[in-house]
Amino acid sequence: MKSEGFASYDKAMAYLFALTDYEKGFTHRPRTTPKLGLDRISRLLEFIDNPERRLRAIHIAGTKGKGSTATMVANTLARAGYKTGLFTSPHVEDVRERVQIDGEWIPEAAVQEHLNRMLPYLRRAEAREDGIYKPTFFEVFTALAFMHFEYEGVDFAAAEVGMGGRLDTTNVLSPLVCGITPVSMDHMDRLGDTLAAIAGEKAGIIKRGVPVVCGPQRPEALQVIRNTCAQRSAPLHLVGDDISVAKGDSLTVRTWAGSLADVKLAMPGNHQADNAATAVGILHVMIERGIVDLSDDQIRDGLATAFCSARVELVRRHPATVVDSSHNPASVRAMLDALKSAFAFERLICVFGVAQDKDVSGMLRLIIDEAAHIVFTRTNSPRSALPESLGASAEGLGYRDFTPEPDLKRALAIARELAGADDIICVCGSFYLAGDARKLLRETPAETTA
Repeated sequence: MKSEGFASYDKAMAYLFALTDYEKGFTHRPRTTPKLGLDRISRLLEFIDNPERRLRAIHIAGTKGKGSTATMVANTLARAGYKTGLFTSPHVEDVRERVQIDGEWIPEAAVQEHLNRMLPYLRRAEAREDGIYKPTFFEVFTALAFMHFEYEGVDFAAAEVGMGGRLDTTNVLSPLVCGITPVSMDHMDRLGDTLAAIAGEKAGIIKRGVPVVCGPQRPEALQVIRNTCAQRSAPLHLVGDDISVAKGDSLTVRTWAGSLADVKLAMPGNHQADNAATAVGILHVMIERGIVDLSDDQIRDGLATAFCSARVELVRRHPATVVDSSHNPASVRAMLDALKSAFAFERLICVFGVAQDKDVSGMLRLIIDEAAHIVFTRTNSPRSALPESLGASAEGLGYRDFTPEPDLKRALAIARELAGADDIICVCGSFYLAGDARKLLRETPAETTA
């Protein structure tokens, strides 16, 4: 590819991060960027010769667990010898985490070159030539991922939906199999204020005749998914129906295609067992259809070595310090369950920062039942709730063992001062907070780091 336009990776990133970014929650939408939909991404992909049409994709939606499930599938395929792309979002520390091949981040030079290839289109969009609207940050990075996967000749690409499904940028894919992890209440301002409405958006990724592997669902969500599968003649495999998982020191996953015993996971928590069952179901669909050839040992190996940052991740010992990306009540509940099952500790000291448009009260109700003390802080997002506001919410719930501290470095120091040798510190509430905490904890001297 000929490199023109951006003279460096840093200049390319500066341009990219200046685009409208719904993840960061820009409230101002430039006139050149219309509302959510697939028109902008479709036009951009057409300009770069539609690389998504030549990808053999696994497409995964859901409220929680979709990134972990996509990672389990991709890691298993990669370790079995298939060149496999993985597209996830948001990132924890570095934007290049979002685009991986066989576990390796996209190189800076490739990001620069791919953006340079798109630059003529982006310049036209800035001027609104030919009725073109300027793509968002997520749309450009999605196109970049698909371009990179095709350019590198991947055998498969596992893609995590960004938000929702029906109108998500990734829904231009024509997948081999779809996955839907548990659906719960999140992004209600864009996806709807009922579980059925949100499930309808997630089910929007289901394609006619394409198999669907579905994680455990509440009845309202499951009915929507069942109905969509029936309408689109899409075979449905369900954890809790023709897929089951027996949990213990190791897992046994049973599907309609066979049984897989002695499964161990790198990521802790009962919710990861359900994600693993969904991943096994996806892989069994691919085996059954002759798409891949995998042994049971290869699947065990892939699941045992699959890892995502900031999923109940132990980053320091003495005192034990965990970072987690949980940002809605369902994921907070899963995190708290995982902490209790994976670690032995006396007291929980929580460092909590969250976006103001999240279900703050729902998360706090769960945390205050378990935490001896909460240090409220800010995330690096413009959507961040203020620590004082979080404290007021906690007081409204009858909880007063908290300290507001907007500076994350000082918030972590306060948590360390409060924690005894047998206590555990957990940083949670936001991907952005988890990423910043990981960096700070690496940079701050400690007796032992994990």
